[in-house]
Amino acid sequence: MRPKDPDDIDARFEALIAQFDKDEIRRLVEEAEGVAGDPQEEPGEEPPPTPPRRVDRRGMLPVVVIVLSGLVVFIGLVISLRPGMLGDPGPGDTPSPRYGEAPTAARADPILTPIADDGAGQELPRLADPFAGSPAAAFADGTAGLETPPARALGGLTEEEVGAALTRVRRLLAAAYLDPATVRGGTPDAFVKLLDPGQRRWFARHLDKAGASDTRTWVFSLDPRTAEPNGDTVKVNGETTIGTARGRAGAGAKGHRGVTIKADYLFVYAVRPPGDQVTTMRVVAHYVVRFSAHRDGGRLVVMVDGVTRDTFGTRCDARGGAQDGFVRPGLPGSPGETRPSGTPIDPYDRKESRAGGGHGCRPTTAT
Repeated sequence: MRPKDPDDIDARFEALIAQFDKDEIRRLVEEAEGVAGDPQEEPGEEPPPTPPRRVDRRGMLPVVVIVLSGLVVFIGLVISLRPGMLGDPGPGDTPSPRYGEAPTAARADPILTPIADDGAGQELPRLADPFAGSPAAAFADGTAGLETPPARALGGLTEEEVGAALTRVRRLLAAAYLDPATVRGGTPDAFVKLLDPGQRRWFARHLDKAGASDTRTWVFSLDPRTAEPNGDTVKVNGETTIGTARGRAGAGAKGHRGVTIKADYLFVYAVRPPGDQVTTMRVVAHYVVRFSAHRDGGRLVVMVDGVTRDTFGTRCDARGGAQDGFVRPGLPGSPGETRPSGTPIDPYDRKESRAGGGHGCRPTTAT
């Protein structure tokens, strides 16, 4: 029977008690009184006779409330500590893991969830290797690929002089084909500073002058309006050889004895359109550079005698039409792109792709 006034605690108690029979009520009361205990009797005294008690339901209320509250607390502890006692959850009733029990990750949106700390740290994603899947992946990085032979006395030069000439050649190659400013199409200042003073003036006078004598072809420079490097790594493979000069030691030797040095290298560049973070391709440049070294009045002179090159992965329509020495890769969507024709050539084979071989606009097996 529902009490008329839900705020009347006596009525609510009457409704609660109505759910128990008389024997159950008596047992609860006796247990509660046993917990509270009677005053301790003096030894030797007989307990006074217990008068018959009248059940006062108002007096029972605090006792029953205490007992029921204790049962509720006890059952709650059992459920929280031993949830398996309630049986396995059925399908669709799988409990959600508590915070910290499941692996978590940071999201890119403004709402961040915690990252589980396993002590090992998390590695940030890396950009894909633009040289993967090509022979260039096995090439050395940058100057590590510019190997020179051991120095020895040769052509009237001492071992120290030959060593100095080889060091200058290696630095010239690095400045021409690896210097970031030069590769990006800037002024090749690093290369110019290493040239012999007499040749330096001639190089500067012909730099970026339209025509066959444009000395921009001596270095690798992307046209900055069409492409930029995709990263700082340039893959290098090739060799440097040295021999005795025969007759004239070179264009600037004027008949002096000396040595000739030949640098035959492939340089592989990863490039992309300016500002493009997705598109990437490779350009293979094959350079053969001939140097001469001799002694002139006690001074060691190192000169560039000639540069031949061929590039692969570049636009066919720009291989002479532009009349300058900048490199323009054949990126997707290049305007006016002319399709290559003929038998494919392997750009990674230095014998097959020999620089200055007059390949025209031949297709390649792959760059």
